[in-house]
Amino acid sequence: MVPAFALAVLQPPPDPQKGSDFAAVLAVMGEYYRVATPWLLGAALLQIIGTLAMLALFTDPNRPTVGEAIRRSFARTPAVVGGQLIVGGAICSMVLLPVALGGATKNPVVLILTLLIAVGLGFWAWVRTSLLAPAVMVESIANPLKALEQSWRLTEGNALRLLAFYMLLGIAFLVVMMIGEAATRLVLTLVLGTEGGNVAADLVGCLFQAAMAVYFAAAVAAVHRQLTSSLR
Repeated sequence: MVPAFALAVLQPPPDPQKGSDFAAVLAVMGEYYRVATPWLLGAALLQIIGTLAMLALFTDPNRPTVGEAIRRSFARTPAVVGGQLIVGGAICSMVLLPVALGGATKNPVVLILTLLIAVGLGFWAWVRTSLLAPAVMVESIANPLKALEQSWRLTEGNALRLLAFYMLLGIAFLVVMMIGEAATRLVLTLVLGTEGGNVAADLVGCLFQAAMAVYFAAAVAAVHRQLTSSLR
């Protein structure tokens, strides 16, 4: 919660003015990411460390303390980051290549079809590698390629069911978060004014994001445990 709230307060994303053309919006967003990228990467790194620590707390039968789980997560973070970089590069290639081929035809129907195929391939690859973190943290696989291979093996034959499960979790939390943040912003703006209401709404949104991160980590740990046991 803390990194997300710090970003929301100290590095809030810009709100393009109404009537701005697409080029102006791109310029504003480009400048924002140029300045905020180091902070965004730092927050993402802290969230990876926190997720790995939660996996240790959820899965280790020796019941480590929070400090022990965090120390262990620091040691395993490079493998997870390496694996995510590999997955990110592969997904970008899978998405950009079909889109580029579709765009080369200059046919909007073909472009839309290739875009849908590319998005589908991206989600499929993401689901097949979604057990990277538990493979590293729970099974102590330090090699990111071997951890990705283990995730691929565990999710074989279950990709569609896992995608539906992850999507249901994401949609449920998104709806709850949007309603809670909007209601908080409306009520507290009346009490604290516009600025105070916005800060309070950001805090509530970050709390929902933190709750979702904890729940999702628990869900991934449970998926890993179930699929691992089914292979034995």
